[in-house]
Amino acid sequence: MLLPEWKDQVRRSFAERDYRLDGGEPLNKAAARAYAALKAVLDAERQRPAVAVLGNLISLVLGQIETGFSFTD
Repeated sequence: MLLPEWKDQVRRSFAERDYRLDGGEPLNKAAARAYAALKAVLDAERQRPAVAVLGNLISLVLGQIETGFSFTD
């Protein structure tokens, strides 16, 4: 499903971390999962770990680390 107002939906999800579209996942839950996954990679102490992410996921993790991080960043 393509949303014509997708950017407004993303902006809202950054402002309201519990907001989600029908069938979707709120940002606070996605951020917690992503942060835990990255921590597991770091804890594995590999020499050169590689991580690939989609869309806003890295923004979510940065928001977990830097509380002032927002949609406009």
